[in-house]
Amino acid sequence: MPHRSADTATGLQPPAGRLELPLAWEAIARPPSPEMLDAAEQANLGVLSFLLQGVELEARPRPLDDALAEAIAPLRVKLDMITDMLARLCYREVEMPPRRWAELAPGQFGWLSPQPSRAGDWLRIRIYFDPVFRDPVVLFGKVSACRATGGGDYAIETDLAGVSERAGSDLARLAYLADRRQRARRLADRRGA
Repeated sequence: MPHRSADTATGLQPPAGRLELPLAWEAIARPPSPEMLDAAEQANLGVLSFLLQGVELEARPRPLDDALAEAIAPLRVKLDMITDMLARLCYREVEMPPRRWAELAPGQFGWLSPQPSRAGDWLRIRIYFDPVFRDPVVLFGKVSACRATGGGDYAIETDLAGVSERAGSDLARLAYLADRRQRARRLADRRGA
């Protein structure tokens, strides 16, 4: 994460976008090859485009005609049910990893981990932004820092490799939108409690 004063709660640096997302990672023996980076880039652009398209469709203005909205509502429910059924069939073998606090900054990614990582290690990181569409965004990062937080976790920071400007921009936009949704949900939960 950017070198600013540390957040005392997590040990991570203040976020460009702090999220709680399903996240998995694994060490890789050597830096990712250009072919690995290119394959991840192409897959990520497809996943990010699909997820952002869904956000844009959801954000479109709805018809003001109450009768039309009422007539469309059952169709929307059925389409949502079909989408959910298809996703369950397509992704029934994909287990979602645990949710972890993570932070995204330009060229960097950090998260809280129950296990430490060594500085200099290369990692393949999989981030799941949608519980239905379970294709991850795959990033490669070199561990730049790992600190104990005092709460039993470790704050891992990585410098990302091979993320194009377009993919980085789409990822930042998706992270921003996910952050807004999570903040709104937490606020609604606090008001409801």
